[in-house]
Amino acid sequence: MRAFQNCPNLKEVYFEDGVEVVGDGIFDGCSNLKKVRLSETTKQIDAYAFFGTAIEEITIPKTVRNFHIGTFYNCTNLKTVTIKSSQIQANHNDYYNHFGNCPLNVIYVPFEALEYYKTTSPWSNYSSLYQALY
Repeated sequence: MRAFQNCPNLKEVYFEDGVEVVGDGIFDGCSNLKKVRLSETTKQIDAYAFFGTAIEEITIPKTVRNFHIGTFYNCTNLKTVTIKSSQIQANHNDYYNHFGNCPLNVIYVPFEALEYYKTTSPWSNYSSLYQALY
C-alpha cells in the first residue's frame, strides 16, 4: 500500500469524497508533506499512514472510526490536531503510538467526547493536551 512512500517532492494532499481508507504507510517518509485534508468520507487511517511527514496540523473528520499503529508517529512538526469524531477505536502499541515523537501543543475534540479521550487508552496518553470543540 505504500504508494507514495518517501516522495520528497510531495507537499500537499487533498482527499476527494469517496475515499474511505488512508492506506498503510501511504505517505511514510514524505518528509516535505505539510498539508493534508482528509475527506468527510474517511472512515479509517491505517498504520504509519503519515509516519515521518512534515504535517503541522491535521483535522480528523467525524466519520473516522479507526486509527492504527503509528498513524502520525515521528511527525516532528505536528503541533495541532483537531478530532471531530466523538469516538475513535485505536490499535496501538507502546512504542509506535499515534502521536509519538510529535511536539503537540493541543488536541481539540468534541465537547461531549472530552471525557472519552481523556480516559480511554491509548488516547489517555495525551490527556493534558485536550481542549473541547464547541
